[in-house]
Amino acid sequence: MGDLDQISLKIGGIEQMLIEGIRQRDQMSWKLDELGKNLAEVYGTTKSVHEGHTALKQVVDGTIIPEIKDLRSMKNKGMGFLAGVTLVAGGAGAGFAKLFSKLISD
Repeated sequence: MGDLDQISLKIGGIEQMLIEGIRQRDQMSWKLDELGKNLAEVYGTTKSVHEGHTALKQVVDGTIIPEIKDLRSMKNKGMGFLAGVTLVAGGAGAGFAKLFSKLISD
């Protein structure tokens, strides 16, 4: 009978290990499911950010960059105009100074 009791105890120990293994497997399966859900959320967020970035790039390339080019062109035209006005005003000032100096000296 002693051998039968030992065999029964060993079978009981094996059953307990099997039950613990099944519990751990179920727990890992649950964690893996949660990880899959989190990964799906991260993928969705990444995809959304990428779509937003693509849309922003299209706005920048299609609207903002041409506007910047137009503003630079207008700035260059304005600087040229101001240079011309400065040159004309300098010439006019020099002419008036010469004219006044002649009027005063006469």
